Amino acid sequence: MAKKQVKQPKKLATAVRMSKAEKKNRNAEIAAAYAAGESGTVIAQKLGMSITQTYRIIKALKGKAKSAEKKAVAKITKKAAAKKTVAVKTDTAPAPVAKKKAAKKKSAAKKVVAKKTTAKKAVSKAAVKKVQMKRAQEQNPPMKKVGAAKKAAKKKVAVKKAAVKKSVAKKAVVKKAVVKKAVKKTAAKKKVKK
Repeated sequence: MAKKQVKQPKKLATAVRMSKAEKKNRNAEIAAAYAAGESGTVIAQKLGMSITQTYRIIKALKGKAKSAEKKAVAKITKKAAAKKTVAVKTDTAPAPVAKKKAAKKKSAAKKVVAKKTTAKKAVSKAAVKKVQMKRAQEQNPPMKKVGAAKKAAKKKVAVKKAAVKKSVAKKAVVKKAVVKKAVKKTAAKKKVKK
């Protein structure tokens, strides 16, 4: 009997080993770009990743935020339910009061989760701005230097134009003087002939 050969999965040649910190930075950049409105395809092309991997990361990041919210709410409701059962058994607190407390705690938990998500959004917006600023600086040189160079070039052109105008004006004055002399000479010759 011949043994069956087990096929080994192909290893991708483009796979790159990254440290956890590098992955975190990459994932933060992906989240920031996605939050800014870029599509997963564009992000994948910019980072040199596969489109499916990029969308997998985006989905995972969304899932983490939702699961954290659900866990916080579930934790508080469990605690409220436990307190409610204790209150019913010992008859120390009436049921409506326990319900109100549980509702308050649940709403407080939702507020905490909302604050955390808004903080995350603010951080992602800041990351997006940072990424955009970096890209802008890479694509365009600093504006002050460009502005100064443009001003200097404009000044040179203006000086040249002024010099040309001056020389043209001098030539015109010289021409007028030459013409006047010629007119005077011809007038003097005419008088002499008469």
